[in-house]
Amino acid sequence: MKRKNRSITYIAATLDREKSTISREIARNSDPDGRYSAAAQKRASARALAASCRASRIGPERWAYVEKRLTEDQWSPEQIAGRMKRDGFKRISHEGIYQYILRDKFKGGSLHIHLRHKFRSYRRRGSPRERRGRIPNQHMIGTRPQVVEERTRFGENEMDTVIGRPSGETLVTIVERRSRHTLVLRRRTRVRLPSRSPSSQPCCPTGATSTP
Repeated sequence: MKRKNRSITYIAATLDREKSTISREIARNSDPDGRYSAAAQKRASARALAASCRASRIGPERWAYVEKRLTEDQWSPEQIAGRMKRDGFKRISHEGIYQYILRDKFKGGSLHIHLRHKFRSYRRRGSPRERRGRIPNQHMIGTRPQVVEERTRFGENEMDTVIGRPSGETLVTIVERRSRHTLVLRRRTRVRLPSRSPSSQPCCPTGATSTP
């Protein structure tokens, strides 16, 4: 289309591309006299080859630099990738460095032990062993004796929590089941309250409110 003297607007509309993309492509792959040459594809392929981070195209001197920074300086792959150009080496992406370390591990190498996480595996969220968001050693309400439901005895307290922001404070409500006497206290951390302690002991008295 360029040889037929089509405009950049026409070419962009035909190829469904932005005009700036077409203009940049023509400028990058044109001969010195301004003509778009047939060698454009060869130059594009050469650029792609030069920019490739495949391990087979990275010289041993760059991998030696990576290994030295990793094993001796205890740098992370992100730090190594960010410093290579400043030290006079062509940059390798941190993903490429991770892949190199992983291949070394599969071959029986020891580069991975210098990583901060050492390719540590993490449990998938939602697994049966998931413990995040749960209070340890909690007592479920269904485990209390049946006589508590009858509300015939004094001194049986029912405790609950009102949780606000994740990093904020927690309100603890303590209700005597027969008289409905309610005590509201403020806690700075989420902890399990002792089930047999007097209601005035588990919590700090500051901010406590008693309602008959």
